[in-house]
Amino acid sequence: MAATLALAAGLAGSVQAAVMGRFGERIGTLEAVAWAFCLSAVIAVAVLVAFRRGLGGIGDAWTTPKWLWLGAVLGAFIVFTITVASPRIGTTATIALLVAGQLAAGAVIDR
Repeated sequence: MAATLALAAGLAGSVQAAVMGRFGERIGTLEAVAWAFCLSAVIAVAVLVAFRRGLGGIGDAWTTPKWLWLGAVLGAFIVFTITVASPRIGTTATIALLVAGQLAAGAVIDR
């Protein structure tokens, strides 16, 4: 199941890069990124409420070590980067560089 989800996320990431690049060209890079995160937040909260029948432990995020919030910051950076890079260097080059960076960082992290 985890491998299937990872593969699906990889496919979705390539589509996301192409779509966000075009979206950024139409409404502006920062506007596209902001809209994407607003819509993502609405979807995430809806899924949380549907599966947890409430907001679950989302409030516990405030008491976790702040460095764990880096996941959200990096997510914003990734979406911003694909929105900027895709129309300029192409989706294939953007994803190739993204994957190369992920493989390098993953090797360091797993070490």
